[in-house]
Amino acid sequence: MSNRKMAMMKKDKEKWMDDVLGSLEGSKRAQPSPELFARIESQIDAPEAKVIPITQWRIAVAAAILLLMLNVFAMRQYAHRYEVNTDDLVVEVSADQQLISNYNPYE
Repeated sequence: MSNRKMAMMKKDKEKWMDDVLGSLEGSKRAQPSPELFARIESQIDAPEAKVIPITQWRIAVAAAILLLMLNVFAMRQYAHRYEVNTDDLVVEVSADQQLISNYNPYE
């Protein structure tokens, strides 16, 4: 770009900055609403969040552990009740195979 064009762009930029800064003349400084300070003070004076006592936490943890133990016990009882003895299963399968092998529907 030519020097003349750059000088003109610089002049336009300075004019724009002067216009923007000039538009702020006569404007007032921002003021907070009158009740803002009272709201801030009331929040500072407000009581802190409710703290749950440690005894309630202990009771909740104990109840959760008890429930977990009961579930484990119930699952073990259920699994033990339906445990399959493999020796009995082999005898039953061989008896079924004998019955099927002796059956001949076309004789």
